[in-house]
Amino acid sequence: MKSKLLLILLLFMFGMLVLTLQQNDRMHELEIQSYENRLIKVENRYLREKERHEETKLELAYTKRILSDKDKQVQIKYLGKYTVTAYCGCEICCGDYALNRTKGIVYGASGVELQEGVSVASSLPFGTNLIIEGNKYTVQDKTAEWIEDKYEDKIIDFYFENHSDAVDFGKQVKDVYVIE
Repeated sequence: MKSKLLLILLLFMFGMLVLTLQQNDRMHELEIQSYENRLIKVENRYLREKERHEETKLELAYTKRILSDKDKQVQIKYLGKYTVTAYCGCEICCGDYALNRTKGIVYGASGVELQEGVSVASSLPFGTNLIIEGNKYTVQDKTAEWIEDKYEDKIIDFYFENHSDAVDFGKQVKDVYVIE
């Protein structure tokens, strides 16, 4: 009788062990799938950014060629190294400004609808065109005053459409040029 109970107990424990291992395998599969999905997202974003960068480089080269052919009214001036961060239109990034948006449209302090890859926030005047890593951006929003003070007005905030992309961008230091 004791040996039968012992055998039943061992079979039960073995079954529990198998079940636990199956659950662990499933958890690992889900983690791998999540990692693969994030990797695909990063790869796609990289390819979009690379394509946009190449287009901007061509546009900049074309602009420089036009400028050299014209009377050189427009100049590109180096502003220096700036801290470059990112934000989106969510309440985490924008606080109370994120509340009650009309149809979810995000407008900058200049009154213009913000666009990823175009719009930046800065202490520079609205409408100022900047070149950062060969890409053209326009100042359409204002950086919070306490942030401007913290970085001695040498901060540019890139606008992103979603929070995770803004967080992924992080904080960087970049050379900034202004188109005069």
